[in-house]
Amino acid sequence: MEAKTGAYHVIYRSPVAYQSLVRESGLQVVATELNAGYATMEIATELVNCLRSLPLLRSLDVSFLGKAVWTVLRATQPLSLRLLPTLLARLGVAWPHLQNHFFLLTDES
Repeated sequence: MEAKTGAYHVIYRSPVAYQSLVRESGLQVVATELNAGYATMEIATELVNCLRSLPLLRSLDVSFLGKAVWTVLRATQPLSLRLLPTLLARLGVAWPHLQNHFFLLTDES
């Protein structure tokens, strides 16, 4: 679990943690699916933040850098937005760091 405070209060939980909460509530998880759109957005965000840490790119306008990153990601999407995250997940690397999932639930009774 990861908590953020300040102007934006949020708690991030893993799918396993959510499944535990669901079981405790008397429901059952039938299926879990990664929110691919959210993952795509987070991949772009993490890359922009990484690039902005480089001295030569710190002074660039974030919207300019963001558009450039998005253009490259879209042009290389079978690799950058699909294959790379899938391979990393199989290696046990949660990337992008923040992920969002959909859960299909059912009543156990």
